[in-house]
Amino acid sequence: MKSSRAIETQLALVAALGAAIVLAVKCALDLLPRRADFPSWFVPLFVVGILTLAFLATATTIALASRAEPAPLDAARSRSIWLGLLVGVPCTTSVHGFLPFHPALASEWSAAGLVMHVNYVLAFVALGAVLAGAVLDQQGKRELARSVLAVTALVLFVPNDDCANPFNDSWLAWLGASPLMYLPNVFAFGFAAAALRGFSPGRHLILVWLVALTSLALGLGHRTRVIW
Repeated sequence: MKSSRAIETQLALVAALGAAIVLAVKCALDLLPRRADFPSWFVPLFVVGILTLAFLATATTIALASRAEPAPLDAARSRSIWLGLLVGVPCTTSVHGFLPFHPALASEWSAAGLVMHVNYVLAFVALGAVLAGAVLDQQGKRELARSVLAVTALVLFVPNDDCANPFNDSWLAWLGASPLMYLPNVFAFGFAAAALRGFSPGRHLILVWLVALTSLALGLGHRTRVIW
């Protein structure tokens, strides 16, 4: 029988992944009429990638919502999961030149507005959650570690990016800030939590690392102006 904490973690993860799927699909739809702003290959590839991610995340959400009790993940693969999450946070920030994980943070902080301050704080929150979760997992408190991931995934939806670009424009018009930047980390946290619970650990381990590396590629594509 699941503990109350396990049930609460399960509900939070299902909510986080469900919201992430909706926001990711919306992002793909927002880009369709903006194809001219990108290289001809990018938007079709992005849409296919998002739809694939949404399908895989839906399968993960269904697994998390089930009453199945798979065997827990072994220690060796759990370390690979936590490492992938740890790498994934700075990979996501590559779109902003790896801020706040950059020596120029002090000067950038003073020049940035409130929204970007939130953005930088969320990066440290995500990184701290991964480190705390890894320590808890190594101490045998895996369910608490999964709870940390679940709660942090929900926190990462706080709007935190006011950069004007085709990804964010609809959000800027509506809220003045976009919640999209840390969406890759929300997906990765959900996949990791599923793997740690024992649901298809091999597949979810691969997905955690793919999300990190894809975020890095997207960020570097922006910084080098190859994509936008």
